[in-house]
Amino acid sequence: METSGILAVIAIVISLCLFIKVISLQSQMNTIKADLEWMRNRAGSQAVPSSAVTYPTLSEKQEAPVSSDLDERLLSLLRDPVKR
Repeated sequence: METSGILAVIAIVISLCLFIKVISLQSQMNTIKADLEWMRNRAGSQAVPSSAVTYPTLSEKQEAPVSSDLDERLLSLLRDPVKR
């Protein structure tokens, strides 16, 4: 077999492995969606429906106090994002 033929076979095998992985991930995602839907619909649930969730507005976010330690940590991360 020529080198190009071997590479083609390897590419096909890798493609099939990736395809199988995508199908597996899709199945897991569908299971998670079904579980979430079941949690939302179960009787006597204390869960809040996603339509009832409200997010703070920009002005509400700005009113929340932020500690200076957090500010210092964020600034240090912005200066040197590689350092952890």
